[in-house]
Amino acid sequence: DWNNLMEELSPGNRISDLLPGGSSELHILLTGHRVMNEYSGRGEFVHYYTTSNSISGNVFLWYIDKIRNKNMSVVSAKIYYLPIRCVK
Repeated sequence: DWNNLMEELSPGNRISDLLPGGSSELHILLTGHRVMNEYSGRGEFVHYYTTSNSISGNVFLWYIDKIRNKNMSVVSAKIYYLPIRCVK
């Protein structure tokens, strides 16, 4: 679903399209994440868990990073405290 959503965005799949006021109407907040008891990245990036798991049992995350201009799917261990977002 995330891949389909990103393909529907304007050419270049710009991060600004996903943020409040962007063309996607998702209004994603860059909340950062928490690993163990460390918080980081507020205002810089956000990761969202997806419902898809890899063959190894890890999870696919959708990663949006304004500072590094990255917007992509990544595989990760289930060690992060991340926001949940329902996309329909």
